[in-house]
Amino acid sequence: MLGFGKRVVVPVQQITKAITGLSKGDTNTPLPTVARKDEIGAMTQAFEVLRQVSIEARRLEEAARANRSAEEENLRLASSKAMRPNGPLLPNWSAKAWPSWPKAI
Repeated sequence: MLGFGKRVVVPVQQITKAITGLSKGDTNTPLPTVARKDEIGAMTQAFEVLRQVSIEARRLEEAARANRSAEEENLRLASSKAMRPNGPLLPNWSAKAWPSWPKAI
């Protein structure tokens, strides 16, 4: 029975711990039993696929967040330029830009 515990119970406990960690966002727990050719190996290979997918999803989320931040900054800058007199979207409102008005009669 002792051999069964080391061959089955301990790896299943490791898999359980790793899956629990992955569900909490911990992607730093690779399992050492991936090379096994039995059901434990199949379970650890499936876990490794999920772990890699989680890592990629996190990377994509961070990239999307960075893109949104950059777009928001660009919009903020464009908006502030548009609101300034003499900005690129508004005409020159200086006195020189207006024609001289006819004198009152």
